[in-house]
Amino acid sequence: SSDVCSSDLKLLLTLGLTASLSLLGAGNLSKNTFENMQIFKDIGAEVSNFGQVGNTGMYMVMGSDKKKNPFKVVVDSKGEFLFLIQSVINTKTKSEFKLPIDTSILEGKETFTYGTGKEVIYVFTDPECPYCKKFEKVWPTLTDKYTFKVFLFNLSFHKKAVPMSNYIISGGSKETRGDRLIEIANGNDTNWLAFNSKLEKEARKEFETQLQDKNLNKQLKKSIEKIIKEKIATELKEATELMKTATELGGQLGVQGTPTTIKTNGETVVDWSKL
Repeated sequence: SSDVCSSDLKLLLTLGLTASLSLLGAGNLSKNTFENMQIFKDIGAEVSNFGQVGNTGMYMVMGSDKKKNPFKVVVDSKGEFLFLIQSVINTKTKSEFKLPIDTSILEGKETFTYGTGKEVIYVFTDPECPYCKKFEKVWPTLTDKYTFKVFLFNLSFHKKAVPMSNYIISGGSKETRGDRLIEIANGNDTNWLAFNSKLEKEARKEFETQLQDKNLNKQLKKSIEKIIKEKIATELKEATELMKTATELGGQLGVQGTPTTIKTNGETVVDWSKL
């Protein structure tokens, strides 16, 4: 979509099914059914979601391996045939077959909330993503209708996203995080740049004289730089943990781009402009 920042996740194979695809009940199968299959045991899989693909006898299974790498596959009920996929298409509706998302794993783990409306929307966003910024700019007009539970899901190719997120999380209270995100969305880079610059300056202050010494031993310089990084990391501990949580949850749910918006019933809102 032209309104989504795509991640650099690469999947091995694309499967096109010509059968009509729809989500049906999975009988007595459970997440454990798949986790106990040898093909999933081999990778230490943790299944987060699954569902039958039409009447094909095949199941879409989503989860992550022991290294927390996400996967989405199609497998038969005995685990004898496995398809690595990018997407499954319903040829009648011309739409992608998707499993409802289990939003229960998101409860209480959001980076912050914004708005006080009755309808809850989970949002995976990247503060540097231009499409996210377009969405965030309209949030102040939606606060009475929606409560946005926000996860800062920084894409690897957005190099400014992490320092922006550090400012959003560490620069103020939970109540001001949403305002800081929208501030960045509106093009104000002054404050997040100043926050990170001050953090760096404060961490380096006590070592400034030594670092300016042209005869400083290289090994000692490396040790000082390590101490400085550790001091900064200590200041950013909460931000780092929250960003790590958002990344892991996004991986479990198969989030591949931003903004990703999800309703409490597990439905992904593809066109956020219609909220």
